[in-house]
Amino acid sequence: MNIKSNPINYIAVTVLVASVSLGALALNYTPQATIYSPAFAVPNTTPVEYGIQALKLTSDKSGVATIKLDGFLVQVGFDFEMHPDSYGVTGSDFTAIEINNLSVDQITDLNGKTYRDFTDYNDHRNINLLISAYIEKNNLVEAV
Repeated sequence: MNIKSNPINYIAVTVLVASVSLGALALNYTPQATIYSPAFAVPNTTPVEYGIQALKLTSDKSGVATIKLDGFLVQVGFDFEMHPDSYGVTGSDFTAIEINNLSVDQITDLNGKTYRDFTDYNDHRNINLLISAYIEKNNLVEAV
């Protein structure tokens, strides 16, 4: 028996089987709704509020201050240098202040409960700028 096979029949059977298989898969597939989840957790970044509660110069080059940092009172000691400066215009002379050393002595909340030091570089930098601007604005020192 010598039977000749027709290649067109193989193609027709393959197409028929593939279409039935794909149809069955399409009817059974039910996509699930994807839930959005961010790639990373974003910390709660609220702006920090700084303010000077009290400031006292203890000598010509040092002082102490109480800084209000959000809901906390931060007591700091600082050393500073002063030098004459101007904006380049006649009559705009002032005494510039630069804070050299800042030490956080104590941190309390508004009720008086003490906390360990949680300040970071940005807090120190902003406290330095706040103290120097306060001293310059209120003319607490004069450079010779």
